[in-house]
Amino acid sequence: MIIYLLNKNQATIKAISTKNLIEAKYTEQINAANQLTFSVPLKNRLSKKVFYALFQKPDSLDFLMFKINDESIQNDRITYTGIDAAYDELKAYGYIKDIRPVKRTALEILQQVLKRTRWEPGNIPTTSPIDTNFYYQNYLDCIQQIAKLFNFELTFTYNFDTRLQRISSRKVNFYLQQGERTGKRFEYGSNLLEVTREEDSQEIYTALVGRGKGEEQTDEETGEATGGYGRRINFSDVVWSKANGDPADKPAGQEFIEDPEATKVFGYDDGKPRTGIVVFEDIEDPTELLQATWTALKSSERPKTSFKANVTDVGNLGLGDTIAIIRHELQIEYFTRVYKVTHDLQNKQNNVIEMGDDLSGNSLTSYVSDIGVTAQQASNQATSASVMANSKNKNYYSTTKPPIADEGDNLFLNLGNGEFEYWVWHNHQWEFVQSTQDLRNVEQNVKQAQQRLNEAKADIEKNKNEANEAITTINQTVTGLTAKVNDSVNHSELEQLSNQINLKVSKDDILGQINIAAGTTLIQNKKLYFDADSTVFSGKAFIPDAAITNISADKITAGTLDAGKINVININADNIVAGTLSGKNVNMDLTSGRIVFTAGRFYNQKETFDINIDENYIRSEKQTDYYGNTVNENYTITELRSGSINITRPNWHLNTNKEKWDWSFLGRENIFTLTTSQLTDNVFTQTSYPITAMYAKYGLVLTGDKFVNNMDILNIAGWNSNFTGIIIDTSNEGTITVSGSKGVTIAGGDVSTGNWLNSQAEILVGTQKREIDFNCDLAQFTNQITCNGLNVIGRLDVTGSLGIFGSKNAIVPTSKGMTAINAYETAEYYFGDIGKAKTDKNGQALIQLDPLFLETVNTSIPYHVFVSPYGNATVWVEQMDQNSFIVKSSKPNIGFSWEIKAKRKGYEDHRLKTVDKNIPDEAKEYYKEKGIM
Repeated sequence: MIIYLLNKNQATIKAISTKNLIEAKYTEQINAANQLTFSVPLKNRLSKKVFYALFQKPDSLDFLMFKINDESIQNDRITYTGIDAAYDELKAYGYIKDIRPVKRTALEILQQVLKRTRWEPGNIPTTSPIDTNFYYQNYLDCIQQIAKLFNFELTFTYNFDTRLQRISSRKVNFYLQQGERTGKRFEYGSNLLEVTREEDSQEIYTALVGRGKGEEQTDEETGEATGGYGRRINFSDVVWSKANGDPADKPAGQEFIEDPEATKVFGYDDGKPRTGIVVFEDIEDPTELLQATWTALKSSERPKTSFKANVTDVGNLGLGDTIAIIRHELQIEYFTRVYKVTHDLQNKQNNVIEMGDDLSGNSLTSYVSDIGVTAQQASNQATSASVMANSKNKNYYSTTKPPIADEGDNLFLNLGNGEFEYWVWHNHQWEFVQSTQDLRNVEQNVKQAQQRLNEAKADIEKNKNEANEAITTINQTVTGLTAKVNDSVNHSELEQLSNQINLKVSKDDILGQINIAAGTTLIQNKKLYFDADSTVFSGKAFIPDAAITNISADKITAGTLDAGKINVININADNIVAGTLSGKNVNMDLTSGRIVFTAGRFYNQKETFDINIDENYIRSEKQTDYYGNTVNENYTITELRSGSINITRPNWHLNTNKEKWDWSFLGRENIFTLTTSQLTDNVFTQTSYPITAMYAKYGLVLTGDKFVNNMDILNIAGWNSNFTGIIIDTSNEGTITVSGSKGVTIAGGDVSTGNWLNSQAEILVGTQKREIDFNCDLAQFTNQITCNGLNVIGRLDVTGSLGIFGSKNAIVPTSKGMTAINAYETAEYYFGDIGKAKTDKNGQALIQLDPLFLETVNTSIPYHVFVSPYGNATVWVEQMDQNSFIVKSSKPNIGFSWEIKAKRKGYEDHRLKTVDKNIPDEAKEYYKEKGIM
């Protein structure tokens, strides 16, 4: 399989094969976002330009695309995770402000929603028209709302032109039900199915109280409907009797229907049923209400269970496929569906199927058989029905089961995938008869059985012919058994007597035999093969001559091997795993891993790496630049000698003997030294304390126990007075001092070409008196910052509170230069918003507060709204709630402006908070200058 990698603009960058990946899996789930996970070797890390991954859906012409949103680096791989790109795009691509479809089908509603997107309807079932509305919702919410309204299943697919390698269309698909009825049945507890989760009996009901539509109220005087509704109807007056063919017994006056068998298993210890209440908003007939309640009860009286299985155990089931689960301990059999499939894109035999009740909580639409969903489905009437020839029974053609019908009525249930099921109404319920998928399965099974029969006939004929080619003779006497099998060339004979067994096989003049007698066994042949994990001789073995391919030395446990008589060639060092190898100047202990050199050198061919035991140093040379090119000016030598690290450079001079420029190792220039040796009075005149000093010419000095002054620096390395580096001293009473003669720059980020100090982020210290200059996109300070001047170029984020002794200003350019605009501040923490609006013909306007603004303030407590009219009228705030407020005017169609101030979330109770009871010394002078104190 090929995975196409796309950039931010959804243009193809490259294509990779799943064969080159460590693993590649994608998970699809009913009404949930698909997910993709794949791993590459560390060396094949994807470019930062890769934003999307796209591939063809298995067993389909459609493509799927995923937004890569996570990169995880492990020891041997980099794993990328992506989510269905449609969910990422449609939740933020835009929004619907206000549309109100009236009597529109699902297709017409979806076309309105997608009008301003680059998506189009794909597979959309035919539906009846309904009314709905969308108000300030993103596109994804609107699409999911349509799916809920029509009880659809939702997918997103792409058409991809593999020749041009570009996306040609994006489609939204709705299905009445994905998958097909497979006819497969599985027993609960089978080792083919792994129970991944099972809910307890608290969510089970064994009796239900059914309530229908409220009774319409009428005017007592006129008899006309008032538009109101009273108590909901019930089925207390309807009687059911199992003796009359009803599915359960229910006497008159009883408001609930119970399944006694389920109560025995899941009811309470005193025999009472677990009772629930279900409401059917559109059912007006009590008999129909009882039937719908019974249907809901049958799906809520069992535990909710989910299963997991490998495709090799249960077959190639697809998303949405229907199977049957048999639970013998509950004496029930029920249908359930595959709600999740994890595809292995490298080997589909590793696919994992999850079926049963989806208990994950991730799906858009719940497919657990809860009462609410079942009740809604039970109340949906069939979309069409026709009277049969006998004028008594009906044929229903529908996508749902009618909750009630007459004895003998037929239902042709459309599964939405080209398949149909045939049901018959019998004993107050629909009974399954046959499905088109079952017929196809039977046809396929017959074909497979016929093929196996033909293969068996061929095998019988073949065996018969082979048997006729040999003549077999068996003779049995009182003293023994003799069997012979021979043809024109070959002969075999088995002879069993009372005191021996003899087996002979001959071909032409070649004879092989095994003779077993008491005390001796003869094995005779030209070649003798022992093909076993081990061959054991319990006694002595006499082998005149042997050619042994492999012999293990650890099996030779006694005796003497004379090296003078053994010629050992091509010895494999991998087999020397223990002991000690010794020489004049080296000793190597293979057991402990210790190697001891007493003298000599260890170096490479060019002597650019050298360990000298005699002179006690380790040296490494480098004569290349950062790109690997040989550059004379960069020739450096690094040495670890006598407890110090030294970096030096040989002298590049004209060799008069060779008449060319060459390196001289006499008087090498010192570049860098790191030492822990004791520097005495000839360096530090006042002390001989041991110190740690790291210094580089014209560069850095790092000291330990003793502060280093400028004269000491000159004494350490003989530098001149033009030293312009910095000093880091750690001996100044527990603090760290960083100083430089001409300021200190701390830089980070990518460095611009040719200038090592021009980076993306810089901190300049000491460039001007009492000033620190931050040059970066983001500066973050977690604790207190105290300074007289702070210049931040870019963004400044403060975690905590920001206290300002002076004023807070926005600095904006004007004709008189950079001008300060002061920030508005109050005694409490308020956020505000401002807007304009106009009242309608009734002198009223509804102002909806910005949802994003509402996330920052608390409008559950009182807030303030100020309004000002644009015209000769008065306006006022009539009503306020948490999400909006209403403004009225004394005249219609009056324009006005409004301003809201609401408490900031988390700071509702803060007012004039005392930060510090003591005035900092650094602030007193400033406040005195301003006349504040």
